[in-house]
Amino acid sequence: MQKNGIQLSRLVDDLLDVARLESGKFELEFTEIDAVTHIQDVGRGFNTIASAKKQNLNITIPDEKAWVTADRGRLTQVVSNLLSNASKYSDEGTNIGLSIAIDAQKVTCTVTDHGMGMSDEALSSIFQTFYRAPELKSQNVPDTGLGLVIARSIINQHGGEISVESTPGKGSVFEFWLPLSNTDSWSNTPLETATHEAA
Repeated sequence: MQKNGIQLSRLVDDLLDVARLESGKFELEFTEIDAVTHIQDVGRGFNTIASAKKQNLNITIPDEKAWVTADRGRLTQVVSNLLSNASKYSDEGTNIGLSIAIDAQKVTCTVTDHGMGMSDEALSSIFQTFYRAPELKSQNVPDTGLGLVIARSIINQHGGEISVESTPGKGSVFEFWLPLSNTDSWSNTPLETATHEAA
C-alpha cells in the first residue's frame, strides 16, 4: 500500500507539472548555483537507491566550478529522474555513470547505464507525453511516462538541451547541457538579478 501510495503521489505531481506546462504557468525560480557541486550532491543522495539494487554509481566531476543561472529544485528533479530511470531499467550489479564536463560555453551532465537500451523507433518518441518504449513496458516497471517530457521542458527553459542515445541490449546515455551564466548564450534571466548561492 505504501509503494502504491508513493507511485500515485508521483503521478499526481507529474500530471500537475504537465498541466502547468500546457497552461504556461510552469514557473521557475532562478538563482546562480555551481552546477558541479549541485549535481554531485544529487548523485550522492541517489547512492542509497542504487545500493538497494547492488548497483554501482560512478560519479566523475571536474575540479573547477560551473556557475549557471538555474532553478535548484527543478535541476534536482531532472538529474533525479535520469538517475532513477537508469536504475529502474538496469539489472542488479550493473554500473551507472554520472559525469560532468565543462567547456567555454556550457556545462554538460551525462547519465550512462548498461540496461536494456531502446530501439531507434522508441528514441524518436521517448520525449512524448505518456510514451513508454515497448521494451521498457515489458519489464513491468512503474513509470508515469511523463518524467522525460517534464525534464526536457525544464532544460529548455534553462536555455539548454537534452538528448539520448541508446543501443538495444547495451544501455542508454542521456545528456543535457546548460549555458554557463558568464556567457552570452543565456538570455532569459538578466544576470544582474541573480546572486551566487552557496552550493
